Amino acid sequence: MLRKLILISVSFILLFSIFGVINNEVEATEQVEELDLDELPIESQQFFMENGFDENDLFYKTDYVENESTASNEISTRAKGGVNVVSMVGASKKVSSTKGKVVLHLTSFRKNFKSANARVTGGGKKWTKTKIKGSGKSMGITIPVSHTGKKKYFGFRANVQYVTTAGAGNVTSSAGGLTLGK
Repeated sequence: MLRKLILISVSFILLFSIFGVINNEVEATEQVEELDLDELPIESQQFFMENGFDENDLFYKTDYVENESTASNEISTRAKGGVNVVSMVGASKKVSSTKGKVVLHLTSFRKNFKSANARVTGGGKKWTKTKIKGSGKSMGITIPVSHTGKKKYFGFRANVQYVTTAGAGNVTSSAGGLTLGK
């Protein structure tokens, strides 16, 4: 009787973990690098050059890697086609004395982007862009920033909540900084 109970319990646990019913928390790692334009992947280089950036600008790259931390995560992750790695490169550019832009380029290793919401914070202010449509394995996001008060330096931090065909994720990184104001 005890044997049947153990066998049934193990069977249910495996069944639930395969179909993702059990909440699979995934341990994630983020690595932030400060890079020059020529150190970026080719696709990111092209994207930033099209948006007015050059070799004098600094870029911040974060790789978000999901790690399999339990046996149930391993089964679930393999069923979804493997671990996905999302990279985000961020930089900021001054447009005028009171306006600038934070530009982000996301790439996904295995899965296509469906949508995203982005938020940039700096100097106690925040700027957002929501309902960004995605298609393909890369996505570009430009968030206008402004400050009309006294001159002030803003160190920007970008956070993007994204949805790929594998599911939802979140990546955060520095995105440079600008002095804005009158």
